[in-house]
Amino acid sequence: MIEPMTHYTILVFHQDYAAFLGRLREVGLMHIAIPQKEHFPGNDVWLDMKHTSAQLDQMLEEMKLAVDGEHFTVPQEEVQLDVVMEMWEGWQEHCRSLERHIASLDADIKKMEPWGDFSQNSIEGLRQAGWKTVFWETQPKKWQSQWQKDYYATIIYSDKRKLYFVTFSHIGEEVELPGAEPVQVLPSPSSTLIMLQTKAKDDLKKLRNQMGDYALTHGNIVEEKAMAARQQLQILKLQLSTPAVCDNSVKVLKGWVPSREKMNMEDWLSEQEAVVWFSREHKEGERYPTLFHHTWSHWLYLHTVHYFRLAFDRRYRNSARFQGRSKYKPFC
Repeated sequence: MIEPMTHYTILVFHQDYAAFLGRLREVGLMHIAIPQKEHFPGNDVWLDMKHTSAQLDQMLEEMKLAVDGEHFTVPQEEVQLDVVMEMWEGWQEHCRSLERHIASLDADIKKMEPWGDFSQNSIEGLRQAGWKTVFWETQPKKWQSQWQKDYYATIIYSDKRKLYFVTFSHIGEEVELPGAEPVQVLPSPSSTLIMLQTKAKDDLKKLRNQMGDYALTHGNIVEEKAMAARQQLQILKLQLSTPAVCDNSVKVLKGWVPSREKMNMEDWLSEQEAVVWFSREHKEGERYPTLFHHTWSHWLYLHTVHYFRLAFDRRYRNSARFQGRSKYKPFC
């Protein structure tokens, strides 16, 4: 059977390089890739990588929240990370816009709640007939019954703190009510605002469900890229912070180890000093060294085939059917 393989990226100082490389081969690292010349980036590259890593980590956390504890699945088709990020950021911005709209409607509903439902058409009809409608608020103790006679004042709502009422007067007539303040109400009544808020909440729920489905099938891509970015960031940080950068004495090694030897490899690496390493399993479709491992079932198969080949050779080698052949060709 074909052995599953684990990929390793190892950062080691040059002074330990020769002995370390030999020991790596003994432990089992295969197909070791050694760059001919290391290029050590500047701070700008590190800052760009830091920003990218933070962006991917944030996106990954958002996707984990969106799937609500479910495990990411393998995407059915290959999608570029840029496409996933653009799609996700667009949805996130739409979510934030809906949340702001819902919060704004909530504040308007609380503001309009004391006034109940009213018709703007009725107010407009009164205006055309020569009457002006004004909304007021005051403290209950400052309410004057004379306002009902002078300005047809009508109480809409009252509690211990506030009293809300409406007056009707001829257009052009000055209305002065000591202790009361006019209120600028919204053109839509509370029932209309509640309906708009309900629709916005439904839209937000549908959008989040859509984002959850997308995160379930594409979160794997972001998770892999976020892990790779974190590893690269740590390597860059070490490269920039060590004096060894000056004389190019830091080397990066990459190679493969059979997954069954992973524990031994990582135990040995953990014991080494001045070594930074990362590991990952091979990706689907990735080319990696092929190593065959004979299990007991495969061993039994080989010996069974070998037995029957010998039996076939002894019984039929001299039969008439095979006479005249210069060379025996086994059937398996």
